[in-house]
Amino acid sequence: MASLTAEHLHAILPGAPEGDIEEELPSIHHVMREYQINTKLRFAAFIANVAKESGQLHFLEEIDEGWYLEGREDLGNIYEGDGPRFKGHGYIQITGRNNHSVVGQALGVDAISDPEILTRMPYAWLSAGYYWRYMSSWGDLNDYADAGDFESTV
Repeated sequence: MASLTAEHLHAILPGAPEGDIEEELPSIHHVMREYQINTKLRFAAFIANVAKESGQLHFLEEIDEGWYLEGREDLGNIYEGDGPRFKGHGYIQITGRNNHSVVGQALGVDAISDPEILTRMPYAWLSAGYYWRYMSSWGDLNDYADAGDFESTV
């Protein structure tokens, strides 16, 4: 998987914004190494999830204003305004105060004071990789990709 190039990604994500793939390729390679997305099956499942969640890298923040998340205690949205503040951020939309806190701590950034940090590089990719490996309710999504169970990875 180390031979993944911008040309490969353009073929996989033909709708990606011009120039983004070239600029983000080092972050993508880092995420692949860090979160063991290191086989064709794992990468195929991961990039399909990212493409779906981000509209082929167009959306780093949930389009909805996020008021539907207001008061969602299961997401840790316990303060007024938490719904919009902690709506989905990053290439795999990290949603809710609790999830922003977990990802921020793991990445060494303050995603509570600045939830939009997950929309900036390299954190948009890093948060996606962290979610993929450690935060899904299904467990490590690499295991599902290895089994060819792509439906469970999305």
